[in-house]
Amino acid sequence: MNFKLTPVALSIVLSFGLIGCNSDSSDSVFKPTPETSIPSTPIVDMSVLKYIDPMIGTAASGHTFPGSVVPRGMVQLSPDTFKGTNQDTEAGQNPWHSASGYWDASDYVKGDVFTTDLNIYGFSHTHLSGTGATDLGDILVLPYSDDNFRENNRFDKKNEIASPGYYSVILNEGKIKAELTTTTRVGVHRYTYEKGAERKIKLDLAHTLAANNGESLQNRIEMVDEYTIRGRRVSTGWFQGQDIFFYAKFNQPIVEALIARDGGQPTEMKMGAVYGSINSPNKEQITYLDFGQGDTPIEMRVALS
Repeated sequence: MNFKLTPVALSIVLSFGLIGCNSDSSDSVFKPTPETSIPSTPIVDMSVLKYIDPMIGTAASGHTFPGSVVPRGMVQLSPDTFKGTNQDTEAGQNPWHSASGYWDASDYVKGDVFTTDLNIYGFSHTHLSGTGATDLGDILVLPYSDDNFRENNRFDKKNEIASPGYYSVILNEGKIKAELTTTTRVGVHRYTYEKGAERKIKLDLAHTLAANNGESLQNRIEMVDEYTIRGRRVSTGWFQGQDIFFYAKFNQPIVEALIARDGGQPTEMKMGAVYGSINSPNKEQITYLDFGQGDTPIEMRVALS
């Protein structure tokens, strides 16, 4: 049997339907969602930082660095312990291991672990992490305290600390404690020397992480005043044409400054003089800064652009 609604009956049914839609019943699917309040300041839980180990990936072919960097930061201030060269290839070592600047040569699977008297060239301000492509390593800084124009130093793993935003190590020769941290565009250094030691710093614009894959092309440097050094470095590597400017400020006055250019002997660096230019470029420029004896640590801030 077929049922047909009359116009009057149909209007009654629709009326009840509309009444149901306007109901304030808690079961209504049309009930508005309560507004969620957003905190005015970010909620920061510092306790999670204990789960971060910056040393992970620094051995084998992980190609990570243990130094300091903030999220999306331009500065990655970290130690450089290995530089790839053609001589490494001939000796059976892979120059590719210099991709991040830091390489732990230990084989933890076999149990061959190296912990003492490890090489370190200094601390540079730009690094790649996990890429396997060797580049950057700009503006190398190495503290030292002897009379030699030092190329490198040594360290022991037990004297190395790496945590989010902070890196520290004690250099074996001179017992210099190095501490590093960063902001988005600034690398912050503190070097504590032994009591009564000469406080010296090498600022190396010639440094490159892969001599077989890149080189320093053009450098410019100027001692603005006794507290300030500024300059420019142009280099090439995996990325063709790295151009970076830096501005370095010290907490102690520079007593003496020497500069070595393109492999030459160090000579006096004059205040206000610009060394290297477009018309007269220097591929290699290494500056040796002497702050004299004193108990105050040397602090420097290096801004990049």
